[in-house]
Amino acid sequence: SAITSVAFSRDGSRIVAGDATGTIKTWDAISGRETLTLHAAHEHSVKALAVSPDGTRIAYGGGDLFTRNNFMHMCDFTLGKASSPVSTLAEHYSPITSLAFSPDSKQLLSKTNDIRIWDIWDTTPVVQENNLKNSFISSLAFSPDGIPILSNSEDRLCIWDAHLATQHHVPLVGHGGEIMSQTFSHDGTRFLFGSDDKTIWVWNFVQVNVMSPPPAHTASVTSVAFS
Repeated sequence: SAITSVAFSRDGSRIVAGDATGTIKTWDAISGRETLTLHAAHEHSVKALAVSPDGTRIAYGGGDLFTRNNFMHMCDFTLGKASSPVSTLAEHYSPITSLAFSPDSKQLLSKTNDIRIWDIWDTTPVVQENNLKNSFISSLAFSPDGIPILSNSEDRLCIWDAHLATQHHVPLVGHGGEIMSQTFSHDGTRFLFGSDDKTIWVWNFVQVNVMSPPPAHTASVTSVAFS
């Protein structure tokens, strides 16, 4: 089945992926050996997933516009294993398309037609931003200092403060299509974008310029990750 989301563990030892059937699998990043399969982890396609930086949790979500099963789940990921969900966070109004943990693993960002910041121990959001009708946010990530970073379909990087109250827009010149996915390097010096123009771009976060030429894929790049 088609892979719809992917993430590395913080130490780079494990790869986690979700697919269109709602299944989640993990692999050893060195040997390529499959280490775990969670069948029907989600009722619909796993459109977004994230591994907490401390390696203890996987968050995943999806849903569709018809059944409204747009929940996020978290499961234990300690000792290289995963369990059934340990918590289910409140339902979004539309499918969940992007998730990101804070650097301290205590908060989670989620994006649908709104953006929410969650305390992982609570089932209601601590911050919610609904005024996104003209923003076209397509993906999001926490920077290593804890400031949410979001990119949108207008080929701009949007930098928000921790309360989702203040924005700063930076043009991302060179993209030929919508930014579908993004992530930060662990040291915070680079960010990686996948685009629906079939390219991947590595940008210097300090100077905000391209660090490497975009490798070509055969289809839209819907998920990216650093080791």
